[in-house]
Amino acid sequence: MAAEARIVGIAGTAKNTGKTTALNALVAAAHGRGVPVAVTSIGYDGETVDNVTGLPKPRIVLPPGAVATTADSCVPAAGWEVLSSTGSRTALGEVLVVRCLEAGPIVLAGPNRRSELARVVEQVQALGPTLILVDGALNRLAPMSVASAFVLATGAARTPEIPVLVRESAAMESFFRLPMRPHGGVGAPTVVHTPFPTVDELVEATAGADGTPVEFSFLLPVHPNVIVKVTHDRRLRGRVAAVTFFDPVLPLLCGDAMAMAAALQRCRERGVEVAVERPLPLAAVTVNPFLPRPEGQGYVADAVPAEALLGAFRASLQTPVVDVVAEGPDALWAALTC
Repeated sequence: MAAEARIVGIAGTAKNTGKTTALNALVAAAHGRGVPVAVTSIGYDGETVDNVTGLPKPRIVLPPGAVATTADSCVPAAGWEVLSSTGSRTALGEVLVVRCLEAGPIVLAGPNRRSELARVVEQVQALGPTLILVDGALNRLAPMSVASAFVLATGAARTPEIPVLVRESAAMESFFRLPMRPHGGVGAPTVVHTPFPTVDELVEATAGADGTPVEFSFLLPVHPNVIVKVTHDRRLRGRVAAVTFFDPVLPLLCGDAMAMAAALQRCRERGVEVAVERPLPLAAVTVNPFLPRPEGQGYVADAVPAEALLGAFRASLQTPVVDVVAEGPDALWAALTC
């Protein structure tokens, strides 16, 4: 049986924040060390031109021997060997497992459901890679719970205001540092399966638990305002003892990381425990000074000061922060393996 691979998810906070650059860096670092690597995606990635700005984008480039999964319509005509089908389908066709025979670019297209991604990753893992990279984005992160570590790519394309970018990233980092709290902390938890439930729905879900402490266990995203309101709601009379998320990805999916971090802090101030059932370590944050700036009828490439960006992040975050372009693949590899 193949040894268990390390599964690392990579996601960008916006387009053009350096996610593909980070992925390529880890692929190059792994290949240079003789580490077998595979890549898969939650969705579609690898286009040559940004469909909003019209500016060129870096391609996903794999070395000989690397394994990838992508839709059959995305497999290059030459230089790739089809190993098997996964049984999963996308709008671009059936997802296949392929091996790179000659170094070259590939477009990734994969399943966006956790169950399908888990099955694809399991199938890839049987081929023996030591490292599996899962390419994602903040708007399609839910299946990322298959990962064992996470790399967050952010940068000036998200916002050129460095202080704002740092505060947002610090809020995101705080979710990955939440303690683990398996079910059973204060009794039977109120498990919430509804995405973005209302306060009334949450209160109704606690019916029959009069006078006892309440633990909300969220399996799907919830709005930060609802988190605050339910912990202050007179109908629960201060009985909310814990708010638990399935994993750190769920708070990210609320749409406003800073608002969610503030809501969770208000919970703590009222004595409400905040935790996750399944931790997901944040291995590194990559920062990209690149900024597509509007000019005339299109965009031109611009940037914020790279040293100022990197310095501000390193002064505020506890997670290793890397500028992949300035520092090279080895710096990101070191952060991942430390």
